[in-house]
Amino acid sequence: MFESVCQHYGVPACLGREVMAYGQPGIIVKDLGHHIGVALVDDPRQQVRPYHPVDGMVYGGITEPTVLPPQKSWRCLPPWTSCWILDSASVFTVTAETRNKARYQAFFYLTRQCELSLEREALLDIRVRRARY
Repeated sequence: MFESVCQHYGVPACLGREVMAYGQPGIIVKDLGHHIGVALVDDPRQQVRPYHPVDGMVYGGITEPTVLPPQKSWRCLPPWTSCWILDSASVFTVTAETRNKARYQAFFYLTRQCELSLEREALLDIRVRRARY
């Protein structure tokens, strides 16, 4: 993680590093490719925001990331199923911040871990709903 950002921009970006993003304190909590995901300390929603690694960033020390985005459980139906029977073998659970991210996690699970061959359009047919336990 963060190798490409550190090599390309010459910054000490890593998970848990304190930063000042345009004068606001935050913590790096996510690798976003050529950007870094920063959770601002003063943000009550603790939303992860993408920042350019150089523009407006001042890097500080490393701390344990205490500000993490809330993860929710989502029940998922694959594209070939249309019935929400909870004890069905085709219903599975993923964790993600939002419904769209849960849909992508479900697609990733089906294509990579289950080794299914699905077209990109199948992503739109995956149904997700919040898991209520």
